[in-house]
Amino acid sequence: MTDQPNDLFAGGWPRSMGRPARRALAAHGVDRLEQLTEMSEADLLALHGVGPKAVALLRQTLAERGLAFRLDYEPARGTMSDAFKSLVSLAARETRLDARLVAATVKPGLTQESPEYRSIFADYKAIHGEYVDLAVGGNEEALKRALFLQWYRVTEPWYLCGLAELDTSAEHRLLLLVDKLCAANHLDEELRWMLPYYYLIADYYFQHEGQYSSLVAYCHAYLPRGCIQKPIGFVGDGRGHMGDYWKSIFKSSST
Repeated sequence: MTDQPNDLFAGGWPRSMGRPARRALAAHGVDRLEQLTEMSEADLLALHGVGPKAVALLRQTLAERGLAFRLDYEPARGTMSDAFKSLVSLAARETRLDARLVAATVKPGLTQESPEYRSIFADYKAIHGEYVDLAVGGNEEALKRALFLQWYRVTEPWYLCGLAELDTSAEHRLLLLVDKLCAANHLDEELRWMLPYYYLIADYYFQHEGQYSSLVAYCHAYLPRGCIQKPIGFVGDGRGHMGDYWKSIFKSSST
């Protein structure tokens, strides 16, 4: 029998992890560290007894072994869910729209009212609406992408982002959902650093007649200081405009 390192229990668990978390995992049949690659952080936090500190410790332990949690937008092994198929399809549509946007920017004489741009705006509005519908249904990845598009629309010129008009009721539904997550302290790990960054750059967008007070309070409490470093395990590919944006941010901050 191979000796375990002093800082690990059998199964690869870190010794500093609390007993409630170990019991919660064992109760759900998780007895080896490698099994966590089949679970997302949201899956873990849904277990009674597993809190943010335990998740952070497990994330670090996995990273030291070249492993990571399953990302919320990836399917567990087996059949792809309809929601995941929708996310893949929506990201592909965003990619095609970006190509159309690039082509439009090099055409002389086009204005915001030109048919080429009006078509792009309408298609992005539809994509955003589908993301919001998925988010309201509980899909965290769709929530992140929809929130990014809303923020990007107010921070970038229309001819660069392709976003000139979104459904205001869909925007409101999404922000109310984020506000509720902030109030309940149920933000996932990515939203915990994404949201304050968005607020730092465009606080005016979120300060709408006091409707999103929990969101604003959370952002005030966690405003970033300095450059955001790329988190371990972050993946930007296949996540639409949002993924491309964050890849560029992390690339520029590392140079």
